[in-house]
Amino acid sequence: SPASSPGSSACSGLSIHAAIQEQGLDPDTDLLLGSTRATWEDLCEVVVAWNGRFSAIPFLAEADAGNNLLTLAAFLGNAAQESADFVACEEYINPCQGVCSGGNAEDYRDALWGTCYQVPVPTADSFDKTGSLPADACGTSGQVTCVDWDGRPHSGDSCWYGKGALQLTWNCNYAKANTLLREIGLEIDICADPDSICTDGQTFWAGSLAYWMMSVSPYYLQDHRIDTAMNCIKSGCSAPYPGTWTGSGAAVRRANYQGYLSKLTGGTAPAPAPSPTPSCPTSSMTSASGSRSSSSRRWRRWSDRSRRTPW
Repeated sequence: SPASSPGSSACSGLSIHAAIQEQGLDPDTDLLLGSTRATWEDLCEVVVAWNGRFSAIPFLAEADAGNNLLTLAAFLGNAAQESADFVACEEYINPCQGVCSGGNAEDYRDALWGTCYQVPVPTADSFDKTGSLPADACGTSGQVTCVDWDGRPHSGDSCWYGKGALQLTWNCNYAKANTLLREIGLEIDICADPDSICTDGQTFWAGSLAYWMMSVSPYYLQDHRIDTAMNCIKSGCSAPYPGTWTGSGAAVRRANYQGYLSKLTGGTAPAPAPSPTPSCPTSSMTSASGSRSSSSRRWRRWSDRSRRTPW
């Protein structure tokens, strides 16, 4: 694994580690709610891999420690809502009873999206969002197959329903994330095999982090508000959200966020510190396309070189 050497923890190198220790938290129990889907170390290894490759736009690495806690709470608060408290990797599409998304596999057909804009083009330590691709951005809708949460087979552009901690959806977003996952050394191809997002704990987090860094972070870092994070995840955005967001799952997402802040800070949430102008990936467009912007270790050694579901 590129993230940590045997016997060491990737988590100890992250800025949030001190706060977690200070509050006496067990991250797997207190933050991931005892998930059997993924571990805290899985997330840390993905973050370390990301920050190693994209050092100009790292995750949880702002100079102000309080800002990093706000970001972690926003990321986990939304992920808990979308993954049913880190239990589900696949969207609970119909037919479904109980906790369901309400969506159908066919809701994410390529024709409903159109041209895929803002495709990341990796640079030395970041990426530009200057690329574009046709509606079948992955180029695999003609032959791809997948199996949903209930074991039902699907094929073609019915495979782009939600998967991962922050449910990655649509062909376009799979293609965008796939580019970045290769850059951080993750040896899966989510265009050829969409189900590979759910291979193990690291893949569960990786597509979600890629989506966050592409489509949420550039705007969230401007105000560090949960409303901006929720709006970017669920509706797509091109600027921070100015008011109180009340869309799908807002009450639960907000409650999750407040709960995480309470755990991480002992009850005293930090006020966002002014951030320098974010080093955001540049884009060939000013807004997102449509309403949505877009185990065994599977890492290569460095030397070898997340739109949303209606939860």
